[in-house]
Amino acid sequence: MSRSTPAHEAQNTRDAAPRSDRARLLDELRREVGALEAAPEANTGETAAAPWHFDLTEVDAALPERQLPRGALHEITADAYPDMMAAVGFCLGLLKLLPPAPRTAARTVLWSRSRFARREFGALYGHGLRSFGLDPASLLFVDADKAQDVLWTMEEGARAGCLLAVVGETSAPDFKQTQRLSRAAALTQTPVLLLIPPDSARPSTAATRWRIARAPGPPDAYDARAPGPARWHTMLTRCRGGCPKDWFMEWNDEAHRFDLAAGVSDRSPETRRLPQAPERTAERSS
Repeated sequence: MSRSTPAHEAQNTRDAAPRSDRARLLDELRREVGALEAAPEANTGETAAAPWHFDLTEVDAALPERQLPRGALHEITADAYPDMMAAVGFCLGLLKLLPPAPRTAARTVLWSRSRFARREFGALYGHGLRSFGLDPASLLFVDADKAQDVLWTMEEGARAGCLLAVVGETSAPDFKQTQRLSRAAALTQTPVLLLIPPDSARPSTAATRWRIARAPGPPDAYDARAPGPARWHTMLTRCRGGCPKDWFMEWNDEAHRFDLAAGVSDRSPETRRLPQAPERTAERSS
């Protein structure tokens, strides 16, 4: 059995204004950022950031320096259209694993999405967020009319330097737009996660690219009629300085972490292949 990702129904939603009213929206974002910057800092020293990793030996070994780079763009896409909610769930799991930067204890995540994305895939649901160990109040939503406005909001959020992370749901941007997002992420060491529809990936500066598919899982441990833990076929198709691979993962609702799915993760080299046609095999790491 498989469980669809618990996601939907928005809270604290802010509508992004049309292009002509960007100045007003920028003022609103500045007020939000100012409030976050005014919060007391937990650590003003130069302590190194805690690693952002899966804490799974097999998975972390495929990442550069055994962790995900903070100041970078990361792309997440669905393997097929019905897998978009699985991709959103994987993104939520990554956010839960992300420790705050040493300079601030901020846990606020800016989540920008196009109206098309919200209409097609719905909005995040508070109880679903809590199943990933996330506080619904820690997410600041911005709904934008156009993809360009989503990307602009993401870039401004990343440059602010006082957010835990920035997430965007929109169509795949062009190469120059991904350059701008990557530079903003590197400037403040704020991770930028980009959720794009299936089969829409384009050349980009993303440090990692993930393709996510739903995977069948066991029933609930206490009720055989209920769905068990969310399970994904997680494909790392691009990893700068790492090694593209794939795994079957599931979400641990109690520990709020990823686990390798028992019985399907330890596959022999002969069977460790992505189950797609040749034209969709993993990309080379750059």
